[in-house]
Amino acid sequence: MEQQTISIAKAGVHATLNARCAILAAANPVGGRYDRRLTLRQNVAMSAPILSRFDLFFVVLDDANETADYNTARHIVAVHQQRAQTAPHFGPAALRRFVAYARTLQPTLPEDAARLLWQSYCALRQDDAGPARNSYRITVRQLESLIRLSEALARAHCSEVISVAHVREAVRLLRRSIVHVEMDDIPIIDEPEKDADAEAEASTPIRREDFERIRAMVALHLHEAEQRGTEGLRRDDVIDWYLSQREDEMADEEALERETKHAAAVLRYMSTVEGCVIALQNAKGEGDDDEEQGESEGEHPRGPLLMLHPNFSISS
Repeated sequence: MEQQTISIAKAGVHATLNARCAILAAANPVGGRYDRRLTLRQNVAMSAPILSRFDLFFVVLDDANETADYNTARHIVAVHQQRAQTAPHFGPAALRRFVAYARTLQPTLPEDAARLLWQSYCALRQDDAGPARNSYRITVRQLESLIRLSEALARAHCSEVISVAHVREAVRLLRRSIVHVEMDDIPIIDEPEKDADAEAEASTPIRREDFERIRAMVALHLHEAEQRGTEGLRRDDVIDWYLSQREDEMADEEALERETKHAAAVLRYMSTVEGCVIALQNAKGEGDDDEEQGESEGEHPRGPLLMLHPNFSISS
């Protein structure tokens, strides 16, 4: 797609043809409704390599808004009511002439615009350091996207030179695309105390960014354990490992308690809701003592044995 070519291999013929065109794709979310708790990739069920080849993404949500709904309805009714009087500002012939002329331009990239491209790309990479912030990872492809967008904006303005304003607008478009829908917090039901007689289940909201960070760290740890040949890890062992990784960022006991609670809640969510983690209650793992295992029907004191689902992708 980004090379603007198409390869054909059929009946012994191998050819590469030019395909200089823009690709506009539309996708419906899985289940017919956009889930704010999930990322764009999870909503449209597309692979990362395919997503990375598109320059811009825009999520169109049909949220109820009295003002927007009124203006939309008023416009549609006016179009039908005054159909004979409706005339576009530019006709198809004028647009075709404009596009044909703009495509003949080959804008050049001056030093100041190039410097801004470098700085903007580095800033995007730094913003991408945290998990769950963007709809996809920032790579060199996004730098190429910035260059293509800057060139397209220069052509749209019939300019033979890419200006700083064109680069800034390209960066704004890319940022608006990758930092899209504000995802809702993850409501996770707290695990009731064993001795407590809770009448109602309490829910603990976890910020989406924190949820994705814990989820990614836990999934990677379980995956690495599986690669070493370990058949699952105990829940409390996974939580202890996570706390050891976050030790420098916990200032007091309150932070320790909060991180412990969040880690346990995310593990439970991954097991019971997402199904990406399999929890084996009565299985015996490596390093378990017979005394620790207890009765065959009883729960292990350090929690169930956790392992990743075979169909789970570590990059999802």
